[in-house]
Amino acid sequence: ESSLIALCLKGNRHAQHTLYHRYCDAMYNVCYRIMGSEAKAEDALQEAFIDIFRRLDTFREESSLGAWIKRIVINHC
Repeated sequence: ESSLIALCLKGNRHAQHTLYHRYCDAMYNVCYRIMGSEAKAEDALQEAFIDIFRRLDTFREESSLGAWIKRIVINHC
């Protein structure tokens, strides 16, 4: 995953697309359980991933990437 993160940080759209698709379904489920509606879950997921890509340079690999993403998603919800 570190090579994928490095490519994302360089602005590689294919890598960003890959990262998004790797986590979007699971994170949508988290959003839906918290928000209770499809529309609100979709909005929260979209906002969370915008934040994830903006803050990806702060990921320090102290936990898994999935756990880091999930924490941001939960905070957005």
